Amino acid sequence: MRRLIPACLVIALGVLTGAPAFAAEKQPREEVAFIRSSGETFSLDRSVRKQLDAAAARVAARDGRRIIMIEGGARRGGSDEERARNSLNLAMMAEKYLRRSHSLSRDILLAAAPEPTGKGREFIRILTLPDDFTAVHVSRAGTSSQP
Repeated sequence: MRRLIPACLVIALGVLTGAPAFAAEKQPREEVAFIRSSGETFSLDRSVRKQLDAAAARVAARDGRRIIMIEGGARRGGSDEERARNSLNLAMMAEKYLRRSHSLSRDILLAAAPEPTGKGREFIRILTLPDDFTAVHVSRAGTSSQP
């Protein structure tokens, strides 16, 4: 019995540390599109819609098991909280357009960029991520059919 416990701990430690590292190494995050507006402020003008259309085609060509993440990056706002809110609004604007115009029905994560990139201009970045948690998604957690 004394030998069994350390062996189980070694196996558990290997699973906990090795499996996520292997999965992340096997399928890293992939940037599908980096979209900047041509104007001073970000809007869904014709050039942005054209870039989103091209990104939708690239997303559709990806493995359906990967998670889509839309990240917004705004520089407008007087505080970090306001910039984060504006960044999320950019991501939501892109998601709404993709769902409406391209019937995108896959799970999408929305995020605010952690730091400004793109030479200080506002942007939308679309990424795909490995889905290491395919069994349970937060968006589906409340829809269980258990009695």
